Amino acid sequence: MEQTFSSSMAMGFHESETLDEEEECTVELELAPMSLLGGFARGEELAEVRHTINCLQSRFDEAIDSGDFDEASRCREAITEAQERDPLAKYNSLRAHKLQAENRQDIAAMERTNDQMRVVKHYLPQYGLEGLWVGRSGALKKQVIRISYEDDMLVGTKIYSDNIVPSGEVIFKVKVSPEATQPQPIDVAHVTDPRLKKLERYTGKGRVVDKKSKSTHWLPGQMILVGDYFAFAWLPINLQIFFMRVPDNITAQVSRRLRVGAGLSGSESGMN
Repeated sequence: MEQTFSSSMAMGFHESETLDEEEECTVELELAPMSLLGGFARGEELAEVRHTINCLQSRFDEAIDSGDFDEASRCREAITEAQERDPLAKYNSLRAHKLQAENRQDIAAMERTNDQMRVVKHYLPQYGLEGLWVGRSGALKKQVIRISYEDDMLVGTKIYSDNIVPSGEVIFKVKVSPEATQPQPIDVAHVTDPRLKKLERYTGKGRVVDKKSKSTHWLPGQMILVGDYFAFAWLPINLQIFFMRVPDNITAQVSRRLRVGAGLSGSESGMN
């Protein structure tokens, strides 16, 4: 039940091909430095940066084992430089500095690091989903939800129709804090998009409403990031739905319709 997401599901969102040979682990040691806080890699570039870090770490380990400390030093410097472009690596580095400041009881350093962590956190992929999304499969196909955030909690709210839960009500919540314990990512083979090779998962809970009794149930769930898409799985009932972002022009139309609908509802309620 834990591994509900399959590689074939991921491949359905991007052209894929079978790799005839094992992928060569090549890296470029010269990476553009992050000149300002927030100059992080995103999307496919972020996946490539993380792949580079993993390859450099392997080369570092090999250099240490063989006693090539010059090569190990070069790899370590390149790893540090690459990590400056990964918001999660930067966040974890700041978190370590915060713990050191707490041990020193350095209040000023703790506050400064906390401020930086708040900024960096919102460059993490799981914090970039705010807006309207439409279901691509299952009971929510072609139905729109709105993603918003309450601190470190991602909240999905139904916009149209009463499938699964009534319109206007929360359908799932997900813990997206980088400090929360999360399930292991899913490794996916034979995909060309580097974002699909390791799918991050986040613990949450999904809501369902019994149509007969109208009673509400919250079930354990997971959100899975799949490149430009995401999926939410209601684990106990083996229900999994993919979502794609609503284009900006359609988002504007939906927002206008929602405002008009709210106005009509208000007029009708005033007449009763």
